[in-house]
Amino acid sequence: MSTGGAFDFGICARECARCGAPISTTGGERGVTCRYCGASNTVERRSPLAAAPSPPTMADELARQARLRAQLEHPISPNPYALRLAPLGLRVAPELSALREGWASAKARAAAGQRSPSEQRDLVWFALHVAEAERLGRDLVAARAALETALELLEDAGHRHLVHCRLVTEAVRDRDPTSAERWLLQCDPRTEVLELDNSHRKAVARLRAAGGDHAGVLAVVGEREGDVAIVDEYAAALALLRAGAHEALGRESAADAAVETACGVGGEEPTLAKLAELGLAPRATARRRRARVEAAASARDAIPVGARALDDALFSVPILAGGLLFLVTIPRCTFDADPFFGVQGDLLCPHACRGCEGPFRLYTEWTHNGSEHSTNGPRYFCRTADNGVATMSDADFAASLHKLDRYELTFAPAAATYLTLLALLLPLALWSARTRHLGGVGARAAADEELSRLAADAGIEAPPATARHRSWVGFKLFAAALAVPSLVIALELALR
Repeated sequence: MSTGGAFDFGICARECARCGAPISTTGGERGVTCRYCGASNTVERRSPLAAAPSPPTMADELARQARLRAQLEHPISPNPYALRLAPLGLRVAPELSALREGWASAKARAAAGQRSPSEQRDLVWFALHVAEAERLGRDLVAARAALETALELLEDAGHRHLVHCRLVTEAVRDRDPTSAERWLLQCDPRTEVLELDNSHRKAVARLRAAGGDHAGVLAVVGEREGDVAIVDEYAAALALLRAGAHEALGRESAADAAVETACGVGGEEPTLAKLAELGLAPRATARRRRARVEAAASARDAIPVGARALDDALFSVPILAGGLLFLVTIPRCTFDADPFFGVQGDLLCPHACRGCEGPFRLYTEWTHNGSEHSTNGPRYFCRTADNGVATMSDADFAASLHKLDRYELTFAPAAATYLTLLALLLPLALWSARTRHLGGVGARAAADEELSRLAADAGIEAPPATARHRSWVGFKLFAAALAVPSLVIALELALR
């Protein structure tokens, strides 16, 4: 009995051999005149309905599943049933004009007898994508005609199986479960090829979901990821059906996990849009969208501007100053040469001893033991008018060290050098903070725009910007970097 839908099993549809327009008939084998170009087309009678196969034994099905799972580890290559990649020379998402051009070329080659595995694979790829494009353009008759034209031109049962599975899902989408059941009888439920098995699972699950048999959906697609062998090409679609079934059965956490899997495979936006289109797992979808809004708000609030930009910039200054202090120590130890020419002594020496003044003099005492050389680091001595620190030769200075103890500074010079480096790096930190602030203002504007879009998709208000809690590590570290060496200097000078 004809149900009158675009994918009614009782109707035979084709594309006109001359102009490509859709034609259809409910009769048997006879000439059908195209109403667009007037050409006469022969529409073959559809093969009789296959009888529903007897269910396999549990052992047979387990063995088949094991063989299918083995294909995940050892995939078939080249695989004429893998449709994830576009035919050679075609972009993944071509324009409709390019699709129709490729479809016409594939039909012409098939009509001319060129039906190699790769050519039949390309024919199926173009048929499915043209049908999808026509469906999105709301021309369901043209979509149906493309699919049945492919059936007429395909010789391989596996490729015909893929088209029949699509006809099942299209009939389900067209709310024609009776025709969907009849199309399903044309499919092979016991195929030994993983892609064909997954295509059949998708068709069966869509049909059962439409009929409210949610437990049946899970029996087909698995209650959890990994329960059945699923190739990447079908992972997202089957995860969506799994999510819808779990939610319908009240299993919210399982539905969320299935949505997470689908988003990981098919991408966040396409997955959520597909869930909305199919009407599957609306609560899980809403939770996912709210979580995206919250994550986007948190990311926006984390963008540093103002004092937080300065905090981030200040964080690296003490660390960088510590590294530079190490570099400054190298020439002090190796050559008794100070990159700062001992200017820190101008401030320290007058407070260290009576009559002392800067700059201080460096001397590094080395211990030699065979091929090993060691030192405790540079020593710093203040000058006076008569202690000879400024004028003695290195040899005389080494011989006079025991007389110069009262003019020596220990930790204060290194601490003062570190403070000098902090002061020199501070303008760089301020410039970096300004750059971070300006970049953060622009990034926040873009984040606000994206957040508004996500909130609109979720049907909620976009959260206002909030001052994210921070421990102000940069300010604290910089303050400690100032306080500790200052305290070292103060203690050493006070204890002399």
